[in-house]
Amino acid sequence: YTGRPNAVIAESINEEIENEIVAINLKLAKLAYENKIYEAGNHDVVSAVNLALDFYSQIMVGQVSAQIVGEQDREVCMNIKVRDGAEAVLTLKNVNLRGRETPVIDIGENASLTLILEGENTLSYEGIYVPKSSRLLIQGGGNLTVHVDHNNGLGIGSMSDIPYGSVWFDGEGTLRVESNGDVAIGIGGMNADEESELKFTGGNIEVISNGSKSICIGSVEGFTRIILDNCTAALSASGADAVCIGSFNGDVDISSTAEIEMDASGSAATGIGSLHDRGGRIAINAGKIRLIQHCMGGTAIGSMDGTMDISIHGSEIFVYVEGTDVGGIGNYHGCGKTYVHSGVIKVSLLAANSIALGDKKGYLEISGGNIQCDLVGAVQPVNQFGVPLFEKVIESQEPYFCRIETIEGMYQYFAESSELIEGIHVYIPKFCIEMPLELT
Repeated sequence: YTGRPNAVIAESINEEIENEIVAINLKLAKLAYENKIYEAGNHDVVSAVNLALDFYSQIMVGQVSAQIVGEQDREVCMNIKVRDGAEAVLTLKNVNLRGRETPVIDIGENASLTLILEGENTLSYEGIYVPKSSRLLIQGGGNLTVHVDHNNGLGIGSMSDIPYGSVWFDGEGTLRVESNGDVAIGIGGMNADEESELKFTGGNIEVISNGSKSICIGSVEGFTRIILDNCTAALSASGADAVCIGSFNGDVDISSTAEIEMDASGSAATGIGSLHDRGGRIAINAGKIRLIQHCMGGTAIGSMDGTMDISIHGSEIFVYVEGTDVGGIGNYHGCGKTYVHSGVIKVSLLAANSIALGDKKGYLEISGGNIQCDLVGAVQPVNQFGVPLFEKVIESQEPYFCRIETIEGMYQYFAESSELIEGIHVYIPKFCIEMPLELT
């Protein structure tokens, strides 16, 4: 370009030519084999593009607070390593980073990283490695997209035999993870344990997992603790075995007050819970859940043959499952405990063999709620006194709020109308006194 004569000296390089020069040099930087490391200082503002043009391949982060600035239309091959034992704060602003055969961000042992998002940020190849002894907190008003674009890659967590650590998303923007491979896990990893926790308390979470074994949020093995609170989530898992939230072979402790939309499809699939015969606890305390599931065998919320305890308070749940042997909410062949205290529940199953609510051999207690589902094949529902319950349909759209009096005891039952269900469906004893109460 400099060899082209011009009668007047140019004040600056043409933008189109400049972009072409930078693009060529960034391609050359990707081919560089030299492992050149930049040590981030405290309060540093680092240009990822400039570092790449100087053939740096890694940013080392210690006990610092630093900012990495990028350009969304210029992908840079760069790894970020957080030292063992460090407590670091790192701001990502419009970065577009691709890992060099390792996750873009590698958190060391016994380390803590607070990641603050500004603008649009993209991590490709693999996302963020969080080992068992370490913690990741994601905050800020920006967005983060993780593209896992090679087989058995890492989204956020750990894909090794080492359990993943604690991951907490408390941002205001969107966290999106796209994972494809034989084993595709969005957030979580192969192994979890008592110290592992996946927590979401703000913003939007979007996860797409496609593989032979696919999990949006959770683990393959080990005790899996997941909290979704004050956030929205859109999750899609498809494969031979698929789980949206939970585990394949581990006990779970899952609580939610979020608004969640899920799509799970596979030979065996679970929306929320454990795919195989495991135990644990699922507490849906508020929010909305909408789940569409297609599988040969599986349970929408719970475990197919497990001993899961499930409690539902004040939430709106819609479940639609197609398959051969499927369950709605409960443990199907298993022997767990299902408690419905309040809320709106609609379960629609299209299958050869199905149980909509509860288990074949477990315990189903209903003390409130507007519930529309076919309980054929399920254990007999009872109230907290062990009295059998039967469905009663109320045509009015006014809330149902009554004191239910029986010989065994009395309790209050509340149910309200919903666009999901025509009328109000309550479950009360066959012989009881219904005393209307006033809402205050």
